[in-house]
Amino acid sequence: MITRRRLLETSILAAGVLLLPRAVWAFTMEQAPVKLDQMRQLACTEKRQHADLIAEALSKAEGLTEAEKAQAMAAFDCPYCGCALDPKNPPVG
Repeated sequence: MITRRRLLETSILAAGVLLLPRAVWAFTMEQAPVKLDQMRQLACTEKRQHADLIAEALSKAEGLTEAEKAQAMAAFDCPYCGCALDPKNPPVG
């Protein structure tokens, strides 16, 4: 014999399982609009911006050894495009 408590438990569980796929659909990936993607690509096309950021970071790292500077520079990213600011391997653009 099924009790009211068991009926409520199973119906709540079933409703949760049925609603789960809809909750997962809330986090879908979409392609960026063309205009936004163009703006992202143009954000750091000028190498001068990256050179200025690298110079500023290196000026603040004065007094450090080369290994410490390399470690510190590995932690820096361009705030505009996300490129790694590595003085030995400048971004293409």
